[in-house]
Amino acid sequence: MASPETNRRRGRFLRTLSPAVLLLAAITTLLLAGVTPGPQFQVNTFTPGDQFLPAVGMNAAGQSVIVWTSQGQDGSGYGIFAQRYDANAVAQGPEFLVNTTTIGDQVEPAAVMDASGNFVIAWSGNGRGDADGVFARRYNASGVAQGDEFLVNTTIPGWQAHPLLAMNASGGFIVVWETITAGAAGFFNSSGIFGRRYDASGTPLDAAEFQINTTPSASRFDSVSERPAHALAMDRVGNFVVVWGVQPPSGQPTQLKARLFHADGTAQGVEFLVNTSNGSRPAAAMDGTGNFVVVYEPGFGQLFLANGGRQGTEFPLNSSTLQRPAVEMNSAGKFVAAWRASNPLTDGTAIFFRPFGAAGTPEDVAQVVSDVTVSESSPALKMDGTGNFLIAWTDRDVSGQGVFARRYAPFALSIGDVSVAKPASGTADAMFTVALSAARTQAVTVDFATADGTALSGSDYSANFGTLTFAPGETSKPIV
Repeated sequence: MASPETNRRRGRFLRTLSPAVLLLAAITTLLLAGVTPGPQFQVNTFTPGDQFLPAVGMNAAGQSVIVWTSQGQDGSGYGIFAQRYDANAVAQGPEFLVNTTTIGDQVEPAAVMDASGNFVIAWSGNGRGDADGVFARRYNASGVAQGDEFLVNTTIPGWQAHPLLAMNASGGFIVVWETITAGAAGFFNSSGIFGRRYDASGTPLDAAEFQINTTPSASRFDSVSERPAHALAMDRVGNFVVVWGVQPPSGQPTQLKARLFHADGTAQGVEFLVNTSNGSRPAAAMDGTGNFVVVYEPGFGQLFLANGGRQGTEFPLNSSTLQRPAVEMNSAGKFVAAWRASNPLTDGTAIFFRPFGAAGTPEDVAQVVSDVTVSESSPALKMDGTGNFLIAWTDRDVSGQGVFARRYAPFALSIGDVSVAKPASGTADAMFTVALSAARTQAVTVDFATADGTALSGSDYSANFGTLTFAPGETSKPIV
């Protein structure tokens, strides 16, 4: 039987493990700053023609679905295809056709996924009931369609385009889109931003679509291979925000307006201005309590409280101009932004990402996503409940354009257990090894300190505190 002194010593060394708690807490603050990239992979297996404009749906467990537009694969023009993945980005089954109407074009997909892995995909194009409408289709967690595609819009005139999706914690979802009409000299006019809500079974909660904006929106349609010029984000209970561009007065900066809505679809006040400098092509993300961020061209972001009040001032995403930003936020308000920009190393365009703290402060430098950058575009980004995130984008492949993706995991910090035999006299040192899950290209600094528990500082052990610095490339550091 162990002596009281042996038990006390054992308590000392077990309690000295308390720095692990402090170290892990410290590394949690770097959850988005320190990430490990997984291998880059091509999403589409059908490669003839072009596959482009991916969208990602992901749940808190990390399961995901990537959807995209594919040329010629469904037998007529463009169609919508999808691929499911598990939490480690391992493909689940083959890619599959989403749209049931294959005549004409089906383009501009969007996707969302609930906690159980059920998901919804929306798109625009030709379908039953509207040659230029917005359609959606529901799937269970095994990828089995829950019925055929269904028409979302009830208004038929004009082109219903650029759909976006958002989902609450119970699986209820909203589809938001823009109605566009032809204008003079080949230009397009926006008739407004509209939305329609559904419950988790796909039953409409609104008899018809409702208009989001009260001031005229300014359509920025380029092609079906580009993101919508409006943005949508929703919190866990179903409150949501929509952001869109407006035509400013002559000589004024390009403007973005936003409007908040309750989960029942009623507006939380009037629309409000998002940007202070020029702003276009927004993306938005919301945390668990309704606080949100909007990012936009030419490279800025703005944080907002759940009531729409500004949180701080407009901040730059990077030091250079960027295009087509995407953003995703975790429940604590930290976020990752991704975008397309020129890559000076290749004289082409590349997809970059950068993590930010909840106050909008960068937590790392911008990093290139892909292995080889040539002509990349259309980044899509989603994050799970533990900080893993998936970025998908369009790039060249063997026969034209293809869809590629990469998963990132947060750096994990671990501390090894130790045992020390009681010395015959004097004291003995215990050395703990702290390890990073992967090497970084930049230094990682973590504070540590002991804390009393069953063992007491001064009588049972000597207190220790300090800072560990992992140099670039290092994965292991001792504490003595």
